[in-house]
Amino acid sequence: MLPFTADRIVAHVVLYAGEPIKVEALDAADNKIGQAISTDIHGVLQKLEVKVLDIMTLIFTGGGNEALLIGLCTYQEPHDKDEQAKGKNNNERRRV
Repeated sequence: MLPFTADRIVAHVVLYAGEPIKVEALDAADNKIGQAISTDIHGVLQKLEVKVLDIMTLIFTGGGNEALLIGLCTYQEPHDKDEQAKGKNNNERRRV
C-alpha cells in the first residue's frame, strides 16, 4: 500500500530471465485501475508508467524470480484549480 493516493507511478525495472514484468495499480477497494508491462528484452533498464487517479496499491508480477526493481516514484498531481492558484497542494514526488 502506498503512503498516499497517487495519480501516477513510474517504476524502473530490469528483467534477467523469464516473462515480462507487470505492475498493476489498484484503488482503495482493490479494483485494478491500470497496468504496465515491460518488454521481454533481458538486461536493459525499462520504464513502467501508470497514470490513473486514486492509485493506492501496486502489485508487481513476472520476471521469473530474476528481475530487479531499480526505482519507484509515485506522484500526486494537483486537481483543484483553486488550490493551484493559492499555491497549495503543489505537485508532489515521493520515493517509496
